[in-house]
Amino acid sequence: MPVMQANDLRKQYQLGNNQVDALAGVDFLVEKGEFVAIMGPSGSGKSTLLHMIGGLDQPSGGEVFLAGSRLSQLKDKKVTLLRRRNIGFVFQFFNLLPTLSAEENITLPLLIDGQNPKDYQQRLESLLKLTGLSDRRRHKPDDIRSVCVDLVPPRDSQHQQLGVVAGVSASAGRSPEQRGN
Repeated sequence: MPVMQANDLRKQYQLGNNQVDALAGVDFLVEKGEFVAIMGPSGSGKSTLLHMIGGLDQPSGGEVFLAGSRLSQLKDKKVTLLRRRNIGFVFQFFNLLPTLSAEENITLPLLIDGQNPKDYQQRLESLLKLTGLSDRRRHKPDDIRSVCVDLVPPRDSQHQQLGVVAGVSASAGRSPEQRGN
């Protein structure tokens, strides 16, 4: 069963007297374990597509399925639960909380979901090691950025890695039952 699917996905916006087709009949399927990259030039609909398949926005037409559920048939609270338990978003500007440490930013989605972060210590250690952030787990995002800024541009630094780890931590290592599937 696919973990994510879009069928004839469309999104239209009204700009003054003009109708803009941000998405026009997008079909795709993502199977468990697949790695997918959405690429294209600025303005091609990448962010719009991500907002649709993540349940952050409603399509003008077509259907989105996430973890086997048709998003259009779910109440907002159920869509929020599915999103929180099954996918992680890494926004362009990361949305990290500056007052929290790297570890706290990573485990925040677990707390929001009522989980005990201590139950995920092994996964946390693995993610921190994988991204080279083990020794910076108690640093704040701005501290991590300032350490890296002399080495590489900030958008390519460990600050970005922290955003990725925070984005994937909510569902990583959880069974389908824990994710609500």
